[in-house]
Amino acid sequence: MLGLLMVTTLLAAQEPAAPSISGSPRLRNAEAIITPDDYPVKALQRHEYGILSIVMRVSADGKVTTCDVTESSGSAALDLATCTLYKRRAKFDPAKNDVGVPVAGEYRLATNWGLDDHQPQTTIESFLQVPVIPADYQSPVKARLLFDEAGRVTACEVMESSGSIAADHAACSYTKQQLVIAAPRKASNTIPLVAIRYLTATLLTQGTQQSAKR
Repeated sequence: MLGLLMVTTLLAAQEPAAPSISGSPRLRNAEAIITPDDYPVKALQRHEYGILSIVMRVSADGKVTTCDVTESSGSAALDLATCTLYKRRAKFDPAKNDVGVPVAGEYRLATNWGLDDHQPQTTIESFLQVPVIPADYQSPVKARLLFDEAGRVTACEVMESSGSIAADHAACSYTKQQLVIAAPRKASNTIPLVAIRYLTATLLTQGTQQSAKR
């Protein structure tokens, strides 16, 4: 998914930093949790695929104690398999409090189940056009976005800074003002709907706009 926005002003470097993940558990083996062999047979037979979001409760010793689906893929088999696999295989460094003591915490993520002809993407790639790129800008902003049931951004958490506080802030401001996704599927009437997506936002000047579009 591509987005292009004219950003006419950037906040000065002395403005507060964009929101960032702080004190959350850290997932250590993301690539090893779900493999192609884990695709549920029933979902394959029904040609089911999709994106879902989950929230896990991680204990002070790094173990997943609960897993809830906060955005459904539309497939009960895929939703169930995701939480089952994360509870069984996920390895975490636990959250820590202000004095560095391990504590229980929550961890949210989105994952996708895809077939050869359908590969849903959890990452949104955006290009933000600005008059001048900040001197301290080094690389695209990478952030985790939380969406409500209407598909609008409720939170933007910078995961990898661009090196520029102003650029990070501009990227998060863009998502909250302009970015909308298709209304997520609710998983349960008792679990609040929260959809997760990942943003990669690149700053461009007017001279590089056309090359970005290509």
